[in-house]
Amino acid sequence: MTDGYSVWLVIVTCEAMKATAPPPEKTLRRLVRYAEFYRDLAATIIRRCEDVDGKVWVRETDVVAAQGARGVLGQTIQTLDRV
Repeated sequence: MTDGYSVWLVIVTCEAMKATAPPPEKTLRRLVRYAEFYRDLAATIIRRCEDVDGKVWVRETDVVAAQGARGVLGQTIQTLDRV
């Protein structure tokens, strides 16, 4: 992921993928289907300065917090900074 200035490696854990939506599968198709959702989570993590050495970890807790903030997946997550 890049913002034009920096490049981050975004790592989506298996647990995060399983928590995203039923059925719990960890496939390339799921990564592509929810790429915008994971991108928005990664952007929030970067804004919070929680990246580590250029790596951003998207974890199950991030997904659960985002689901609670918006209630529905598939919509752009822009309010995560308030979570």
